[in-house]
Amino acid sequence: MADDSSRPSKRTRQACEGCRRKKTRCPGEQPACSLCVRLGQVCSYNEGSNNGSRVQDSDQSIVRACARTLMSLHSFYQITGRAPAEPREQDGPDAQ
Repeated sequence: MADDSSRPSKRTRQACEGCRRKKTRCPGEQPACSLCVRLGQVCSYNEGSNNGSRVQDSDQSIVRACARTLMSLHSFYQITGRAPAEPREQDGPDAQ
């Protein structure tokens, strides 16, 4: 049995738009992948599609969650007429 761990990875960094839509493994050749060429399709790569967009989505969801928390605190203050109590020392993250 051959040792597969010594072979370099042949995984492409980015799939073309056609392979991405079909959810097929893209060979990754540029300017056109061999799968699109074989199928007679236009092959294009989206320059802006990378992992950074996932990070931005995650950051935006965190911002939305913080905004909801802030709105809840603001509503609490308006309803009760007082600010929420400060956390006691024993309620903090280091409490045991």
